[in-house]
Amino acid sequence: MRKFLFFLIIIILCFTFLSFASKGKKKRITLKGEKVVVTATKSDVDEKKIGSSITVITSDEIREKNYRTVEDALRGVPGITLTKMGSSSGVSSVMIRGTESSGTLVLINGIEVNDPMGPSRGFNFRDLLTDNIDRIEIIRGPQSTVWGSDALGGVINIILKNGKEKRVASLSSFYGSNNTYDFSISTRGKLGKILSYSLSLDRIDTDGFSQADERFGNSERDGYRNVTGTGNFVLKLNDNFSLNAFFYDIDSRSELDNHGGGFGDDPNYRGYLSFFMGKVGIDISQMSGKITHHALFSYYENRRNYKNPEDMDNSFSSFSRYYGDMKKGEWKTIFSINENNLLTAGYEYKREGGYSFYEYSSPYYSMYSPFPKASTTMNSFYIEDLLSPIENFYVVGGVRLDHHSEFGNDVNIKISPVYVINSTNTRLKMSFGTGFKAPSLYQLYAPETSFGPVGNPALKPENSWSLDGGFEQKFFKNRLDLSFTLFYNKFTDLIDFSFGSGYVNIGKANTKGAEFSGIFDVCKYFSVDGSYTYLDTENEITGEELLRRPHHTLNLNFNFRPVKNFKSTVNIFYKGNRWDMNYDVYPAERIKLDDYTLLNFVFNYTPRSGVDIFGRINNILDEDYEEVYGYGTDDTYFELGLRLNLK
Repeated sequence: MRKFLFFLIIIILCFTFLSFASKGKKKRITLKGEKVVVTATKSDVDEKKIGSSITVITSDEIREKNYRTVEDALRGVPGITLTKMGSSSGVSSVMIRGTESSGTLVLINGIEVNDPMGPSRGFNFRDLLTDNIDRIEIIRGPQSTVWGSDALGGVINIILKNGKEKRVASLSSFYGSNNTYDFSISTRGKLGKILSYSLSLDRIDTDGFSQADERFGNSERDGYRNVTGTGNFVLKLNDNFSLNAFFYDIDSRSELDNHGGGFGDDPNYRGYLSFFMGKVGIDISQMSGKITHHALFSYYENRRNYKNPEDMDNSFSSFSRYYGDMKKGEWKTIFSINENNLLTAGYEYKREGGYSFYEYSSPYYSMYSPFPKASTTMNSFYIEDLLSPIENFYVVGGVRLDHHSEFGNDVNIKISPVYVINSTNTRLKMSFGTGFKAPSLYQLYAPETSFGPVGNPALKPENSWSLDGGFEQKFFKNRLDLSFTLFYNKFTDLIDFSFGSGYVNIGKANTKGAEFSGIFDVCKYFSVDGSYTYLDTENEITGEELLRRPHHTLNLNFNFRPVKNFKSTVNIFYKGNRWDMNYDVYPAERIKLDDYTLLNFVFNYTPRSGVDIFGRINNILDEDYEEVYGYGTDDTYFELGLRLNLK
């Protein structure tokens, strides 16, 4: 099915480029973006009416700053801590405001993609490429009233491009350090008046560098390959009825090492990912758009295989397989009662299931550990209202009931008011909300071992509540835009593993801090934007700081436009010291990682209409640093590429 799908995409893209080649030049179309977000309320709402802390990364920003992966784009967002275990092949995790990475709900076009068979249902950002992405919406703070489980810390929604504009196509390729090369082809547009489409195919290959840190004597390169195909379609039959569908397909291979520290290099350890998701939906409009109904069905599957045969350096072999899937149906109705009242109500049904097994063999010991197929279901009802009782004052309030097949009911609420002072260009905002995270399939049902129990069907969900507040202020005729937010998060019933008891609800933690961001258009040739996050965390059981969370994170971009067709950015990224674990000793011990500063440079040059030359240099000063203890990081990295755009 996957090979057929990729073959079909290639045929469609080739015919599209041939059609462009046969036509004359077209006038370029420029569309102005709108400050509209969908993730905060599951409906299109002006960002200024939402009290939650929101960051939107647009396709223009992705292109101008040469973000080739979603993790690249997220690294400088306020409140986000991103950690990467080694090279391009390593696991990439995102924590929002100090929450565990499994407390970040990840969506593609509004559909959950957290791994059902991950031990805690986390998500690996490593495999998400940016081709065909229209924007990335990040909502910080609990969002369980509209999105349900896993939204303890916030939501990241990756939204694909659509074909609402006239036909466009793009062909892009770059080459970089570590023998890294990428080739992508995409097209979008409209066929007649009823069908809009967006298609892309992207492949990236790299020899990489050692996943295990070279300071432990590791030198074997760990390569990575990723082929991603996406498609987004809307069939508008009339003004009141339309059909929509999309798919997202990833096939990747990673070269891995045994361990981040002393065990190091392993020349034949491989990981394989097969990721597919799709959605079909119906949109119905009534009463001139005052009432809209939205129905959808989605399917998602994640297959991971790991193979590590015996070799000259290792007298053992291992093989493991993990399969997880998720099926979801939803009905949502939006009532535009009047210009001051937008009511959203919906019902969701979700079923997730999976299985896994692990085999290990050595001259001294062998084991086979199966996880039989298991599944859970969730039925959910939610209602949320956006009100504006007086001029310039907006408030979002919502409540959601989730019924889980194992632990029963969980209720969550949210309220986020905003007040806009037009005379001073000031926006005051606040948000209070609760969130929950259902136990994963593994935490619930993992079978007992010779060392004792593992899974625990009696687990309760993890819970959180959060309060944040701040302001946004514009100066100098909107040339300077500043934002400041204070936040506090409280987490209870956190799930942890206890030797001899298995998974139990014993954890408590809190995180607090401040986020500051801003952009200053100094003149037509120069601007500055950036963010700073202060974060303080505590494990309330041990009194210790949570792992891998720095107190200070700073991201600064100095943007230069010396001539009309040339744009460049000098980026300074700083991450403060933070605690991690050294698992190379027994018992494992806490270790503090040093702070580091990276200096990066990106540029885009358009010598003529439809032609872009782009490039980047990362870690210009060749900083020696660690993201995770024992895992390697890259030296100075460069890339140079060419993009052709046809309109």
